[in-house]
Amino acid sequence: MNNATSLRQTLMTRALILATAGASGTAMAATLEEVIVTAQKRAESLQDVPISVSVLKGEKITQAGMQKLQDAMVYIPNVSIAQQYVGNSINIRGIHSGTLAAFEQSVGTFADGVYRGRGVQSRFAFLDVSMLEVLRGPQGTLFGKNVIAGALNITSAKPKADFEGSITATENITFEETELTGYITGALSNTVRARFAFLDRTMDKGWLKNVRYGTDEPVKDEQA
Repeated sequence: MNNATSLRQTLMTRALILATAGASGTAMAATLEEVIVTAQKRAESLQDVPISVSVLKGEKITQAGMQKLQDAMVYIPNVSIAQQYVGNSINIRGIHSGTLAAFEQSVGTFADGVYRGRGVQSRFAFLDVSMLEVLRGPQGTLFGKNVIAGALNITSAKPKADFEGSITATENITFEETELTGYITGALSNTVRARFAFLDRTMDKGWLKNVRYGTDEPVKDEQA
């Protein structure tokens, strides 16, 4: 009887542990945030999209101090951007278009639906970004015949009904870099909403010394 009682107690204890673990797993799964993307030209859950998509939200871009696409690619697997003398070469899964400035990229860049076909356009600074979607694989059906390796889809933040604004100022003393960014949004009437965003970034002293020309590189002077 003692052995039988001990066996029943052991089985009941294990069942209780499994039930508790299952309940904890359910609770954790219930707290996962649903990610809404526009990879197929309509708003839908990331889990319902039948293609490989990586997403960076605007909050993450701001918190990590990402200034352009090349900075964001550090957080995206299977994607890289190499800066060349005439433009950037965007690479997804080993496929890219080389460095010829006249060639449209195998990886297309789209900002609010506007196509950026040249590699140098991927150097544009981020401005009030809501979401960055990286679509891997051919996207010719929805994004055009030249987009055979993938697409980078940038979506700007939308106007809001409630008044809201933000301004951020940063300074890097070592490189003599200053940055001022911000936005303001709100309703202009019952049917019209507006959003205004701005960027002013300068860097007068980079981290390289060009001995031939006696200059510091790189330098920046960006306004948007």
